[in-house]
Amino acid sequence: MKNEASDGSDQNFNGGNEINSKVKYKDHMLVRPRVDLLMQNSKEFYGEFSDIIDLEQILTITIDFQDVSFVDSSGAGAIIRIANAIRLKGKILYIVNLNKNLSSVFRLSGFHRLMKILSYEEYIDSFPEMTSVMK
Repeated sequence: MKNEASDGSDQNFNGGNEINSKVKYKDHMLVRPRVDLLMQNSKEFYGEFSDIIDLEQILTITIDFQDVSFVDSSGAGAIIRIANAIRLKGKILYIVNLNKNLSSVFRLSGFHRLMKILSYEEYIDSFPEMTSVMK
């Protein structure tokens, strides 16, 4: 894990055995789950967000589902708990890069009322500074 740079540049916050990779850019944290979100890892997935949510300098959190193909009900519950915790702190949660099946499930489940769900293109249009981080 790198220490925070004073210039707000890209910073890798990855530890050894975490299920999420994390990159900070200014007041934005990009979190990329490395695995499908299942009952077996949903508590760990949720737990890795507690430190991020409490960072005062982080105002926007994006979960990039690029490497996730499936989310079971426990994983969905963890996402909802994360969304609620982020909202209570006055921060914004974005979900990006959902595959077609996950996109349908998230929209039908009403996740779009708790978080902003964007395609990769919509996200980069909204946050062009994150282009280099999204690679």
